[in-house]
Amino acid sequence: MNFNRRKFFDQYRRLFGSLTAEAVAGLEFLLGRFEKDNWTDARLIAYCLATVKIETAHTFLPITERGERAYFNKYEWRKTLGNKETGDGYKYRGRGFSQITGRKNHQTFSDLLGIDLINKPEKALEPNVAFDILAIGMLRGLFTGKRLPDYINSVKTDYKGARKTVNGTDKAEQIADYAEKFEKILKSSLSTNFGSENSREFNTHTPLNEVVEKSGDGRGLSDELKDAENPAAPPESSTQTADQITNISSGEKTVPDNFTSETKVMDAPAATGITAKLGKWTAYLGLGVPTMAGIGSAVKGLYADGTISPADIFSVISSVFKYVLPYSSYIVFGLIGYKIVKTALVQVSFMLRMYLNASADKHDIQIAVKEEAK
Repeated sequence: MNFNRRKFFDQYRRLFGSLTAEAVAGLEFLLGRFEKDNWTDARLIAYCLATVKIETAHTFLPITERGERAYFNKYEWRKTLGNKETGDGYKYRGRGFSQITGRKNHQTFSDLLGIDLINKPEKALEPNVAFDILAIGMLRGLFTGKRLPDYINSVKTDYKGARKTVNGTDKAEQIADYAEKFEKILKSSLSTNFGSENSREFNTHTPLNEVVEKSGDGRGLSDELKDAENPAAPPESSTQTADQITNISSGEKTVPDNFTSETKVMDAPAATGITAKLGKWTAYLGLGVPTMAGIGSAVKGLYADGTISPADIFSVISSVFKYVLPYSSYIVFGLIGYKIVKTALVQVSFMLRMYLNASADKHDIQIAVKEEAK
């Protein structure tokens, strides 16, 4: 199952709105992995994308759970998380596309993926690792004991219930709505021309089916995906509970450099250049920097995916309407006020000139009278 990028991003903007360059890069990577690992059910992909959208604060990039070190003390020595040393709560805080927390979860995925997440938990921020954790965790029920194929299969599509695979019922309805939109986007952008200009192939590491098979249970990704066609397949047992996964609605964004193993933490995109200057000017009218930053973000995403389409232009125009029109009264009153002040100044200037001319005439008359008297 492969996807035409132009159609995908056009449909995304119609249903969700504008995209930042970082979000485009994140979605490009995710689509590439779904294609590379041969996911064949658009509904499963749609739900994963909806989950990532929420869990990464709409950035589609791996993030780290935000909070002061003291905040994570509540996870110290928690048996369900496998935390057994001082500092484990903070060290094994949530990271990735769908954050894993606790020493126990990090050990589980270390064994499955053949990487050291115990001594280097930050590796969960690497895009490929984060994707593997997301996919295996949701498909096999390693997060909460609930598997995604139990909710999305040949018999039913329960997007709302599928939230139990990650974090109980938290934001279940919102994610279900996102999943329905993503399903429409994916189905409308299906491509049969894999590797073409509009359906790019990405170089990724070992296919996920081989990674899963390393666990020793003889099952590959294809087996997990086929379970979606077999609703009677019993879920694998798990002693993990829902509170082992912490929902992250915001966090520190990590933007991968060309999606290599090195990542860096970046702040949210800020207004720069003329956008920043306009932000300062509009602050005096009560508009504020966020207004111009929002418009700037839309303009920045205009060519982010390498093409400009009617949907891109519409996104910028809609952003202008969204951010400017609510404050149009400021502009109207400003223009009216300017007209009133200008008119008043003209009148004052005219009256002053009349007064000065009259004074000059009076002075000339007085001088003439005195000379006549002589």
